[in-house]
Amino acid sequence: MQKILKRKKGSTLAELAVVMALVAIASLIIVSFSSMAYAYADRNEEEYLFLEECAAAEAALRRCVAEIDDGTLIYYTNAIENATTYSNIWFGAATDRTPAHLHYERYDDPSLSTVLSFETIQDISFERYTEALTGGATLIRCTIKGEGAREQSFLLVLRCANTGVNADA
Repeated sequence: MQKILKRKKGSTLAELAVVMALVAIASLIIVSFSSMAYAYADRNEEEYLFLEECAAAEAALRRCVAEIDDGTLIYYTNAIENATTYSNIWFGAATDRTPAHLHYERYDDPSLSTVLSFETIQDISFERYTEALTGGATLIRCTIKGEGAREQSFLLVLRCANTGVNADA
């Protein structure tokens, strides 16, 4: 009599368990990597938005200061004023109802007044960076702060500024 060989038609429970464990490990690695990549992308997007808003604020401040700098500017910790033209630049912090915003008000020509809104900037402050420079110019250090340790600084040159005028002193 001939022996009839039975061919195996399925897989054992142990083989299925090994395959499922390998699939689970591969899925865990893929999910972990993608969640880390999304978190990294979110942090980079927030940093990029902060730097973009800082650049916009710096450009606006430079333009506004250049327009009103006639030698009578007075600067405070949170504002720069021109008493001659009744113009001022100031920062308003965010509240529950409004985002943070930078105001440039021109009472002599209201059509030139502007307001910039920000999502990531929390504070803008001004302080004298150095003593008077040659030619009567003054440097004002402008510091823009965001969430956490984010901070950006730049210098504003008050070319015509009266160096003896300082409202903070």
